[in-house]
Amino acid sequence: MRKKIIIGIAVAVLIVVAAFGVLVGAAVYGWKAAQRAGNEAAILVLITSVLGIALRLFLLSAAGFDYRGVGRLFRRVFWALFVLDVFWALSPFLLAHKIGVGLAFAGFATLVWLPFAQRTLVQMTYGHTPQSR
Repeated sequence: MRKKIIIGIAVAVLIVVAAFGVLVGAAVYGWKAAQRAGNEAAILVLITSVLGIALRLFLLSAAGFDYRGVGRLFRRVFWALFVLDVFWALSPFLLAHKIGVGLAFAGFATLVWLPFAQRTLVQMTYGHTPQSR
């Protein structure tokens, strides 16, 4: 059951990152106030979404195929995922003018806790003590 929840969280984050990547990337790219800053921000959004999607797909496939080293792999990439997830947790605020501030805060609150929820589930499922090499 825990593995299904881990896979479900990974799929949910993939959907959110992909959807917000498209929406935020389009919104930032269309920002005409500072064209150069808009282009650099769009590139940053694109790079972080590609990295986040690649890491999530890697962990999703490892958990989906019931790889025994998922816990060790997740511990190795947790802080990178955490930084990407915090960055993406802020993405609803870039769309606050379209979705409203309340929904932006709700999206932020949900997204900011997902890395910790997933880490707890991985520790419960695959053990929380680091394995020796």
